[in-house]
Amino acid sequence: MSVLDHCRRTTCKVTKDASARRVARILRDEHVGSVFVVENDKPIGVVTDRDITVRVLAAGKDPDECKAGEIMSSPAYTLPITAEIGEAAHAMRGHGVRRIAVVTADGKLFGIIAMDDLLIRFARQFSMLSRTVRKEQQNEGQR
Repeated sequence: MSVLDHCRRTTCKVTKDASARRVARILRDEHVGSVFVVENDKPIGVVTDRDITVRVLAAGKDPDECKAGEIMSSPAYTLPITAEIGEAAHAMRGHGVRRIAVVTADGKLFGIIAMDDLLIRFARQFSMLSRTVRKEQQNEGQR
């Protein structure tokens, strides 16, 4: 199964000169946990709600003066839209991240695949498998 089938195509993005306050408002208003930082629509980093808390507020920085480029985690890890869902899980584990940008063939931001998306997908598959096992056990009991 392709990441294309499971990624969220609506992504929040800013340039590296966006203020931390602007990023925080996007996180709040869009009900998301991360915003990609882009250059020419290509992801170069990501700012999460945790980054705002730890790198701005806890550090005593002014959120109006602090820029996304200063607090972003970089690089932004990416997968092509042709990648399989298992590759996404492997990349998340390998990089120790919960979110990966999905990009077009020319590297432009297309969407985002998050660990939550994978957990929901895998949970559905495990649920289906467990129902199959239960049905098999019921069938065995009737023989």
